[in-house]
Amino acid sequence: MSKVRVLDCTLRDGGYINEWNFGLENVKKVVKSLNDARIEIIEIGFLSNRIEKNDELSKFVNILDISDILNREDNNSIHVCMINFGEYNLEDLPEAKSNLIDGIRVAFHKKDMYEAIELCKGIKEKGYKIFMQPMVAANYSDLEYLKLIELSNEVKPYAFYVVDSFGVMKENDVIKYFFMADYNLDKEIYVGFHSHNNLQLSYANAIALLKVNTQRELIIDSSIHGMGRGAGNLNTELFVEYLNDLHNRDYNVKPLLEVIDTIIKPIYHEKKWGYSLPHYLSAVNNCHPNYASYLDDRNTLTIQDISLILGDLDPVKKNNFDREYIRSKYITYLEKSSAKRNDIEKLKLIFKNKTILILAPGKSILYSENIIKNYINENVITIAVNFVPNNINCDYVFFSNKKRFDHFTLNKGTKIIATSNIENGEKTDYLVDYHYLLNTVSAVEDNSGLMLLKLLFEIGVNNVFLAGFDGYSYQEHFEQNYVSKKMSFVQSEDRINRINLGMNFLINEYAKKIDITMITEPKHIHIYYKK
Repeated sequence: MSKVRVLDCTLRDGGYINEWNFGLENVKKVVKSLNDARIEIIEIGFLSNRIEKNDELSKFVNILDISDILNREDNNSIHVCMINFGEYNLEDLPEAKSNLIDGIRVAFHKKDMYEAIELCKGIKEKGYKIFMQPMVAANYSDLEYLKLIELSNEVKPYAFYVVDSFGVMKENDVIKYFFMADYNLDKEIYVGFHSHNNLQLSYANAIALLKVNTQRELIIDSSIHGMGRGAGNLNTELFVEYLNDLHNRDYNVKPLLEVIDTIIKPIYHEKKWGYSLPHYLSAVNNCHPNYASYLDDRNTLTIQDISLILGDLDPVKKNNFDREYIRSKYITYLEKSSAKRNDIEKLKLIFKNKTILILAPGKSILYSENIIKNYINENVITIAVNFVPNNINCDYVFFSNKKRFDHFTLNKGTKIIATSNIENGEKTDYLVDYHYLLNTVSAVEDNSGLMLLKLLFEIGVNNVFLAGFDGYSYQEHFEQNYVSKKMSFVQSEDRINRINLGMNFLINEYAKKIDITMITEPKHIHIYYKK
């Protein structure tokens, strides 16, 4: 086995999880713990001109801000930070000094290769160790990668990296890119490996590299508890334990476990990362994991739907997440098989000037059956949203969510109003254009209850009763959000909060135009306005 060093990137790559808001004291504790664990290279965070100075972040405007975090006493660790190409000006970087960081990692995409090489030369001239991070190695042809290696030899960086940005590499891929670098790089340059765990292969691929017969010195990136965007990274604590057991190394694992217990675990409970089916799909489609996360968060698509959308992404767009682009692809996908008919005029004749009772699938429905039934009479039209209540007769069921539609059982005599993305032959009585009913707040633009409210407003309904519009709770078990456990879904606390804020805002906007009355007691939704 060649000599290997471990680079921990918790404070940088892990920062995608919590927007780098570790807090200054926690940043210091993480750095100290990594020093105490005898990790050879510690990445402190990002260096960027594109942010405002904030001492609580592991993202820095000025490299001088990092000096207070470093403890140079009694440790031999190399301290580095990362610059994303285009996010920091070379002239703002001071000359390297003993009390500053030792090295800078420059991350860049293929399109910026030549300019990034010049940036690396400039940074090296100022006295810093250079770590070259060509993102998404799999996007380079063999000839392009060899050309990049040739240019890197001109820089003579401290390290040149094989970067598996989207977690797509199998063992053969890793070995292939490693040997291309090993055979062609200057012998003094380390080869680094940075991976993401979308296919759960980071640990296996790192070990595979250790087994390669080479004299090349290696750097393997990892993060504490695997903290990182999407499926996360190789776990530092697991990898160094392996090195201790099988390669006679002397890492101290205890400080890492203490960081997990006191700093990382609370973040994990709030904003989970790790393996998921959408991140698997992002890997097999070789695209940015946020695309898969965006589609999964909609909770309207099957896994097959998500896979088809990801498979249809423009190759130019795959590397960098573009929210508006994926939103457009999502909407287009839902509309592409839409029927041509639009029954909004028919619904206008049926519902205009009528009183409507909407039953959303919040759990308060279960405790309020008698209250709800007291509102039902011949003058009230009852519409359920994406489900069929067990003990309450409904005149209509409204569906805009294809996943819900595919699993419902219709009660006899109940009619279906569906949006155009989920028409299914004879099952739909009335069809409405999907795009027409989208709302203006992104977190809830395709929320089915709000889409129905918009429909009722557009066709002239003036009086609406709401039941089961509870909003969503993160602290309780997720199944407590719905009338049925089968309807539950798991979301991050941040997204739950954005959904609740969006629902509150839009319901109150409609309450200014329609008489809206809550007849059940929601936990998270409140009406402040009246028409």
